[in-house]
Amino acid sequence: MIISLSRVLISGLMFLGDAVLSRYLGVVGKGEYFYIFNFIFILAIILTGGLEYGNLFVSRKRSLSQLLYNAWIYFAGVSILLMFIIPFAVNLISDFPIKTNFIKTCTVLGIILEIIFLVSLDLLIAKGSIISYVSVRIIRRISFFVMIFAVWTLYDSSELSISLMCYLFSVVISLVMISYFLRSDFSMKLKFQKDVFLQTITYGIKTHIGKITERLHTRSCIFLIGALSSTADIGLYSVTIGISETLLYFSNAASLAIFSRVKNEPEQQASDAKTVLRHVLPIAIGLSLLLAFVGEYIIVIFFGNAFAASNSALKLILPGITVYTIYPIVSAYLINIGKSSLASVCSILGLCGNVVLNILLIPRLGIEGAALSASISYTATALFSLMIFVRHSQSSMGSALLLSTADIKKIKNYIAHIANFTNYR
Repeated sequence: MIISLSRVLISGLMFLGDAVLSRYLGVVGKGEYFYIFNFIFILAIILTGGLEYGNLFVSRKRSLSQLLYNAWIYFAGVSILLMFIIPFAVNLISDFPIKTNFIKTCTVLGIILEIIFLVSLDLLIAKGSIISYVSVRIIRRISFFVMIFAVWTLYDSSELSISLMCYLFSVVISLVMISYFLRSDFSMKLKFQKDVFLQTITYGIKTHIGKITERLHTRSCIFLIGALSSTADIGLYSVTIGISETLLYFSNAASLAIFSRVKNEPEQQASDAKTVLRHVLPIAIGLSLLLAFVGEYIIVIFFGNAFAASNSALKLILPGITVYTIYPIVSAYLINIGKSSLASVCSILGLCGNVVLNILLIPRLGIEGAALSASISYTATALFSLMIFVRHSQSSMGSALLLSTADIKKIKNYIAHIANFTNYR
């Protein structure tokens, strides 16, 4: 319940932050920001090496202090390499929006900070500190929203550099919080343990391939739009993505709940996954239908008339992303039972299909082509992963997707409880 409620709050803060950022930067500026942000985030995910998932899995048998110490040694090594490599890499990317020294510096810092954030944040889950985990994510979103809102109201002209600084400061604030929550688990008296690190990274890489391709599946279109269309189209499509991915918030929250039960037996994890699937999919369908009717008004009211063209792409991507809510839950289940390679296969196939379709459709249809490509590949990925889940959990499609009589009874009791509480108040 805590995870679900927090996810609703985080999604609301993300939406508001994105809306203010869009109004502050405009279509082209938002496109530049979104390209750079995704460049930072995807490289950060790649360069974690799967350490966050490896730590989560190995924490069942190893001390958190040793895992944290090993992680910091890894952070130091990667950071040194990035400071030399990234500025040269940016120069080689012809579609990179802006290549000033300041933007390059922000890019390097962003990648380093995101690597530390991603790995350290999952250590809070390994520690069992779900409240701390949730608090960090909420404060990060609040701090970004407050800063970008202040900038929007105080400055007449938009500045990409200021927006990136707001982003970096929000990550720093969240890292300070993580350091506080993990302060009792860090010790300089420990030594780097090669065997523990290899065990962690070996499992992590197996999971990591799937997570990289999963992220590229949802974001490769940004770079392809930049190469095949324009920065302005990236800005428009960023709104399409931002609104459509609200459907994934409950699914991602549910997958986090499954991750937090990594020590449970496979049979119990299968039961938990089926329960989550039966409840998440109807919610996603309902939200999708709602967004199909009111999406245009949401875009104009919150993002402005300049982004109205995003609505046509939104309607095309909604069917696929609705079905795709299945995938994060199935992926979490497969990772927990040690079958992360199967999750990787699903995401790799989805990514390959998405890239091919984007190359074919973006030059002809623009952002509508990107949305259609995503919808088709999302659907295929989700259905393939569902077939794998049914086989390994020895379940039926019906038990995984359709609400049971017991589920409906629980929902009715929950609604009645809320109604009684409201009347009592």
